[in-house]
Amino acid sequence: RDLLQSVVQDHLLKLPGAVLKEIEGEVSDLVKVAGGGVGPAIEERRHRAIAALLYLLDPYDAIHDRHGILGYSDDIEVIQEAHRNVCVN
Repeated sequence: RDLLQSVVQDHLLKLPGAVLKEIEGEVSDLVKVAGGGVGPAIEERRHRAIAALLYLLDPYDAIHDRHGILGYSDDIEVIQEAHRNVCVN
């Protein structure tokens, strides 16, 4: 969990301020979910949280992050969707 949190935190520092402001809370919640728990229902939530965080870390995802704010629009969508599915429900 500590390694995941460290890697994600380092990546967040590189994000444009507007992007960071929009997803910082959701990312923090997803890191918590990704780092703990056992059992089938919890395992499914962990996998979804980890998948979303890995997507955020990948600069060559559906819209490459090198395209500025536009490049992060898909990352924002993936993080928010995962947060709704994993942390809110």
